[in-house]
Order: sequence, then structure tokens, then C-alpha cells
Amino acid sequence: MFNLEKWKTFSHTHRSFDFEEILPKQNVDILKNTVSNFSNQFHEILFIEDKNTIEDIYNLSDLPSTDQFKFQNFVNRKNSQLLAPLVIIAIPKEYNYYTLSLIGEMYSRIAHRAIKEGYQTGFCICYDNNQVQSLLLDRKLTLEHRQLFQIPFLSIGHQIKNIPWNFQLRDINTTVNSYTKIDSSSYITIS
Repeated sequence: MFNLEKWKTFSHTHRSFDFEEILPKQNVDILKNTVSNFSNQFHEILFIEDKNTIEDIYNLSDLPSTDQFKFQNFVNRKNSQLLAPLVIIAIPKEYNYYTLSLIGEMYSRIAHRAIKEGYQTGFCICYDNNQVQSLLLDRKLTLEHRQLFQIPFLSIGHQIKNIPWNFQLRDINTTVNSYTKIDSSSYITIS
């Protein structure tokens, strides 16, 4: 029987990646090849591995204040989903329903391939897009000033061993309230 346990990881976002990890080049190349046929739809598809750049993007993140109404015992914090060894952002040429759904399709392909390779994933939209736009241009990761609006980052890496997926090590060092994972057996049937 097919084991769905590792695919359950796609139903939530990890919060304590091993930030010291460096992904092997061949694994990053596999992920890049997964989306090579999407490249003509985007200005850039950025695969960011530089720890300083990732840390600076993380420092420009904050969970929205409206989250205090979604979760009991909400703690304001940075978005640790961004502290992964690899973060990816796709910047479309146009912003419309089609390109935004294309980002979702592309991120799903990358994430499923990463999960197949044994990694965990995260998706983060809680960052200051104006400042991140400037940072990407200043670091010469984009060719010109690109509007990010609310494009999510896709994060890939390994969760720190023996730490739950919703434990936020950085900033608050505690488990955070998040949307509950649903056990795959309650919504997937294999026959």
C-alpha cells in the first residue's frame, strides 16, 4: 500500500527549518528543471540560497495583526517559514488570475518534487513587499524593480529533527497556533 505520511507535510507549512543546511546543487537543479517550462511566463523565478539574503528577507517579515483574531494566545513574531536553506519566488510578467494560478501550479510542482526528495516545505506571504522588492534589486537578484504585491515565497529544507512542524525556534521558542493538519486518512481513500 502507498504510504501517504510524507505527503501530509504539504497540508501545512514548516516553521523551524535547519537554516544551517546547504542543499546539494543537484537537488536544487532538479527543482529548477521541474519548472523550466514555466520560465517564459515570468520575469524571474528566483532560487535564493544565500543565507544573508534569506535572513534579511526574514527580518522584513511579520505576521499580520489580523492573525490575533484567528488564534488564541497569538504571539506577534517574524515569519520563521522564511528561514529555510532555499526560498523561491516567481515574479510574473503580469498580475492576473491566470498568472497567479500559474504560480500556485508551479509552486505545487516544486513542493511535491521537494517532498519526494525528502524535504519539507513552507509558504510565506507575510513580508513587507516594498522593502523586499528593493532588497532583491539591490542584491541584483532582479533585473529591475519588480512589483511583488502578495506573491508568496516557497521555502524548502529539512525541519530540525525532534521539533514539531509548528514549533517556532527563532523569536519565541515555542509551538505556535496554526491551522490543524488533517490526517490524510480522513480525506483520501486509496483502493
